[in-house]
Amino acid sequence: MVKVAVITGSGTYHLPGEWAKRVYRNRFGEALLNVGRIGNAEVAHLPRHGLGHEVLSCLVNHRANLLAVAEWGADLIIGTSVVGIVDPELDLGQVVIFDELFFPDNRLPGGEPCTIFDVPSDPKRGHLVAETFFSPTLRDRLRKVCVEAGISFMGRGAYACMLGPRFNTRLEVNWLQSVGVSAVSQTAGPEAVLAGELMIPYALLGFTVNFSAGVGEPVGLERQEELIARSREVFSDLVQRFCNDLGPGEKFPYDIGYIRRLEAKTARPAAAG
Repeated sequence: MVKVAVITGSGTYHLPGEWAKRVYRNRFGEALLNVGRIGNAEVAHLPRHGLGHEVLSCLVNHRANLLAVAEWGADLIIGTSVVGIVDPELDLGQVVIFDELFFPDNRLPGGEPCTIFDVPSDPKRGHLVAETFFSPTLRDRLRKVCVEAGISFMGRGAYACMLGPRFNTRLEVNWLQSVGVSAVSQTAGPEAVLAGELMIPYALLGFTVNFSAGVGEPVGLERQEELIARSREVFSDLVQRFCNDLGPGEKFPYDIGYIRRLEAKTARPAAAG
């Protein structure tokens, strides 16, 4: 079966179905995967904030999470995130299938560089070279699923990851608008980069639940909670439909770019004399 990892964010802590808990430990920490089956797919669900949003965005251990997904054997990753609107052309309650990433700092929440390659002379180390970090093939399949489900969606858009936990000021949002950002949240940038380094196709689904500062009228907390609850239904439905649409053993290519590997070199001792 195809092995699909699903990483969800605020509001989506469970997916429908029966799940077995598996704990994966690696050099970066520990991650809990809920493993089950949907259609022709074996699915590992990882709620990035924990089961009850115990972990704020500034404390998510992205490297432990992504290494756990890789160790489990994921063929692809679908990330989900509720997002704030930056482009006023977007509406509240809209699905966005992102095709561009704005994550200029390339830092993890703790300030470390966002990379799996943190060991000098690791033979697998290298530079990730890509124009986008969201798999075109995977995006196309998600668009197909949305169309067949009759779900209103934006088929492309630029996602910005701004590390939290605070929200952005009006001036910062103006900066995001100036570079063409569509929507923003605080977690999916590291996921996309690390998935790319691990050569696992990754796509990101957004669901708009508020307006960023200065973009539109403030959305009250009650309305935001309604939209977040709706996002849970939409994301669960799309994951179900996506998995049911898969063929047995279907493959998704690593189609975002390449990793420029570097051969480890051993220094020679200086000649005596």
